[in-house]
Amino acid sequence: MAGRPTRETNPRHTPGRPVHAAPAVPILTIAEVAELLRVSTATVERFVYRSGIPYLDLSTHRPGRRLKRLLRFERDAVLTWARTRTENGNPSW
Repeated sequence: MAGRPTRETNPRHTPGRPVHAAPAVPILTIAEVAELLRVSTATVERFVYRSGIPYLDLSTHRPGRRLKRLLRFERDAVLTWARTRTENGNPSW
């Protein structure tokens, strides 16, 4: 059967544990990005809206309800963005 690995086809399977694929890229929350960059969560939100920090918008909207913002960040993209800002002499945080 192609697709999802089974206990028999996954060499790393440990008996008694479910088979799950690990995310290929570490995904961070706003709080985790703030900790990584050593800034406040408000500063990370400002980066989102003003400074062009790369983010994934996983927000959902249901008719009749408020928009629930759900932002996530790829760790490597955030570090590259921060490094680029620092190299260009614009670390404005």
